[in-house]
Amino acid sequence: MAKAKKKAAGKSAAGGARAKSPAQSGPRPYKPRPIPTRGVKLPEDLVALTEQLAESTHDQWARQRLKDGWTWGPERNDKTKTHPCLVAYDDLPVSEKAYDRKTAMETLKAIQVLDFEIRRKG
Repeated sequence: MAKAKKKAAGKSAAGGARAKSPAQSGPRPYKPRPIPTRGVKLPEDLVALTEQLAESTHDQWARQRLKDGWTWGPERNDKTKTHPCLVAYDDLPVSEKAYDRKTAMETLKAIQVLDFEIRRKG
């Protein structure tokens, strides 16, 4: 009767090293590469649009949080699903509004870099 071959620890049946699962090795190295927008100047009408987009960005984020069972709380707590920013955009701290504005502004700039136009109808 033939004996079953034992796999060496860390080796595949073919003798090569086994790939580690993502859980074993951690995430791949990640280097963010956003669309380069330095030097892009937005027309005034698009700059004015930034605030509306920032508010919409916040509302989309809040809608998803509420749908996922989160509620307002004085501090963020992932276990109890509470977050202090689950308030109307106008009631957000200045720093949170600035974050949403930057997201909106960078999106508008990226659209221009990618050779698209945004213009008001009519």
